[in-house]
Amino acid sequence: MNQQFNWEDFLGVANILYGSEKFREACLRSAISRAYYSVFGITKEHAIKMGFSPKNTGVDHKELREFLIKKAKVLRSSDKTISNKLFRIANNIKTLHDLRKNADYDILFQNDIVIKTKNAIKEAEIIIDFFKML
Repeated sequence: MNQQFNWEDFLGVANILYGSEKFREACLRSAISRAYYSVFGITKEHAIKMGFSPKNTGVDHKELREFLIKKAKVLRSSDKTISNKLFRIANNIKTLHDLRKNADYDILFQNDIVIKTKNAIKEAEIIIDFFKML
């Protein structure tokens, strides 16, 4: 398997896990994580094309969001639509990242995990669809 990984496949896995009844909470937590990483991977690939230089460490999660915000500010005067989308993506990636950390590390999940998982998958789909249109 030497071909480039398709990050959207993680979203497919998230949907499968969301529908699973066996080991329900573990599947929902894993679905949130896969939804986040599908978005992170796709967003990072597009950001690299825009000039982002990942360090390939944990700091990339925060720096990717900061990069998107900087790009959004630069584009504000020339392309308000794209600028607004980048701001939204940066904010939603932060939300998904926090949710992913909650799902991966916390013994007690905050709020309703079924609703949070469904919303995480839906938001990941929106972000991925945006990048497909670029």
